Amino acid sequence: MLQLTLVVVAIIIAFYVTQSMLGRVQEAPPSIKGLEFVNLTTSRDAHMNWKISVYFANPGNSTVTLERVLVNTMEVSEYSAESPSEIVATIITDLVKETDLDSGGVIGVTVWIGGQFGFFNSGSVLDIKFESSAGTEFVKTVILS
Repeated sequence: MLQLTLVVVAIIIAFYVTQSMLGRVQEAPPSIKGLEFVNLTTSRDAHMNWKISVYFANPGNSTVTLERVLVNTMEVSEYSAESPSEIVATIITDLVKETDLDSGGVIGVTVWIGGQFGFFNSGSVLDIKFESSAGTEFVKTVILS
């Protein structure tokens, strides 16, 4: 019984440490080449796939061309995708490769992580990385909920 209690306490402590660290996560600061994250939501769809919606703006004075999306270190397997119609085991996005985000523009991008992909569950922490054609990386840390 004591061992079970220690395990539960360790899990709770790990959760709170992770929560407190997220306040210190560094993102790419807005600049001429930067993007500003405006909003982010996570949910599960009817098929138990994770749906992550990210909205960001380009406050700079030049166009940013988005080329790649990665979840942690894995590139999505399909671009220009539509919402999955069943539970899947892949990571996909509705972003069209080489999408231009003009200066002052706002864009929303959805990433779906298949319910049969890996071991993600509510409370999992992951990074969504957007890469531009110039090689700039824009990273947002996400807690699935």
